[in-house]
Amino acid sequence: MRSSNLILLHWNNEYQHFKKNLTVGRKKGDSEAIHEVRVTIKKLRAYLKLLLIFTNKKTEDELFAKTEELFKVLGRHRDVEISLELTSQYEKKIKEKYPELKSFFEKQKEQTLLWSVKALNKYRDKELKHIGKLIAKSPGLAEDEIVIQKIASLIITSLLLAKENFAVPHKLRQELKEVYYWIKMLPEKHFLKPLEDKLHDLLDDFGYWQDHQVFITRAKHFRKDYLPGSFGEFDKLKQLQATANDTAEDLLKSGMKKTKKVMAEVSKLNKLEPA
Repeated sequence: MRSSNLILLHWNNEYQHFKKNLTVGRKKGDSEAIHEVRVTIKKLRAYLKLLLIFTNKKTEDELFAKTEELFKVLGRHRDVEISLELTSQYEKKIKEKYPELKSFFEKQKEQTLLWSVKALNKYRDKELKHIGKLIAKSPGLAEDEIVIQKIASLIITSLLLAKENFAVPHKLRQELKEVYYWIKMLPEKHFLKPLEDKLHDLLDDFGYWQDHQVFITRAKHFRKDYLPGSFGEFDKLKQLQATANDTAEDLLKSGMKKTKKVMAEVSKLNKLEPA
């Protein structure tokens, strides 16, 4: 039986990626590096959850608080970037121009980038080093085959209970994203591995849906609280919001439909897998 501490291996890989992009983000204020820091935090959070579930240690709030604070600050910049991207996409799709909205987002982008760089430079990774030590010192995580069995069991349980969050799509997406990261940890020949691509596909729908939710909220705020009603763009933005809402609804329906299919498949796989 192999003993390499699978969770620690994945944790260390992402931690190194985190440090690399943290350094680039601090020095250059690079938007891509800042985005990568956020993505890596999501993965680290998923691995931390495995540690907490398998060892009954402290809550995530106690171990990951400063890192979550960083994640939230960086999220403000990402939200504005997404809003700008979708504005440009809809300009091409609807064949309209929204110069006032884009100007508003551009100014927000500059400010949130400054906040992001400030947060990156303020952040210290003591939490992540501490968690890495906890994973390394947890004897219950040393045997890979046992850990893989536990991860598989957790994946099955999480997917079969996904319906409990159907009324809260944001939470559903977050939990499915964690499941996706856990499946990526499994060996290629594992019976749950075929679900990886399907989860990736449905998470694209949920991700694009969430992007639209952010965009719609910010565009509505700009139109309602800043843009003069006498400007021609005022009415155009109302139509833009309606179009974006329709797209968001379609994406959510698609994501939910695909989730139900994955739930049915994992139920079938679970029954076929020998005890």
